[in-house]
Amino acid sequence: MPNTGSDTGVLERVETSTRTARPSQYDVIMWNDDVTPMDCVVIILMEAFQKDMLSALNIMMDIHNSDKGLIGTYPREEAYSRVEVAKKLKEEMGIPLLITVEKH
Repeated sequence: MPNTGSDTGVLERVETSTRTARPSQYDVIMWNDDVTPMDCVVIILMEAFQKDMLSALNIMMDIHNSDKGLIGTYPREEAYSRVEVAKKLKEEMGIPLLITVEKH
């Protein structure tokens, strides 16, 4: 077929960026104290952070043995939302459990 000056039949590769900025991640940390019962820690881990029983027990033991334990790493909004649920639970239980959020 003779070239008519048009670009028919020519494929052009156009790259577009489909990447979106990944939101900043935040670590949720629970701290050991000498007052909070271990079963309360497990309940909070399961209810506020959706940990299964085995994971909750392992995290609780990390907290007990190391004075603190990483509960998980979440986007900012989710980290603070889960901590708010945990705060309500600990207030209902009457325990002083400390939970902090730190930028990852």
